Amino acid sequence: WSTQSGCDQAPKNWSSPSSLVAGNDYKICLVDHQSMTVRSCQDVTIVAASVTVVAGDFTAGDEVPISWTCSGVAQVHAYLCRGGSCAATTSANYVQSISRGKMACDSAMIWKSPTTLVGASDYSICLVDATAVQNVWCQGVAVDGPRINAMANSSIVAGEQLHISYQLTGIESIKIVLCDQGPCTDALSPYFVAWVQYAAVSNSPIVWPSPSTMDA
Repeated sequence: WSTQSGCDQAPKNWSSPSSLVAGNDYKICLVDHQSMTVRSCQDVTIVAASVTVVAGDFTAGDEVPISWTCSGVAQVHAYLCRGGSCAATTSANYVQSISRGKMACDSAMIWKSPTTLVGASDYSICLVDATAVQNVWCQGVAVDGPRINAMANSSIVAGEQLHISYQLTGIESIKIVLCDQGPCTDALSPYFVAWVQYAAVSNSPIVWPSPSTMDA
């Protein structure tokens, strides 16, 4: 039902629901309100609502530009999905919400992606009609996981300077630890020897004066 109206009225604007399925067999009919008799019908074709999402591949931790244009949709939610589309936080393929609420159509944003994303090629950025969640439009993207490329002296004499260079991708800061006989993450690890740098936040080389008390 659209509305009850008297005859000889001015043209009316009707906000059609975005959930309508596309088709060429629709009719808009005028019905006598008292006798419920159809007086006149007009054939109409309905084109499905649509959203075009533009986003590219990125590395975990990147600021990701996302833009979208809409037809027949007023507001959307945005999600990161993996392995297929998702329309809500309860969807099986849901990874993370990109928007904090409803977003207007024909807009753009910069999304700060989390550094915890696992590298894979089956992610999607999906926009969901805020009033008809069965309407979902996605752009497939590949995510490159965070990486650390590091180089250091292969051997030094205790007390000499250790030269370390590194390149962070998708990681804001790191800790550099000297370990013995196995990997370690902090002073509580059994293989811990010494802190080299507690908070390294840039890609600048580090020169560390190793303690002369270290064992070979």
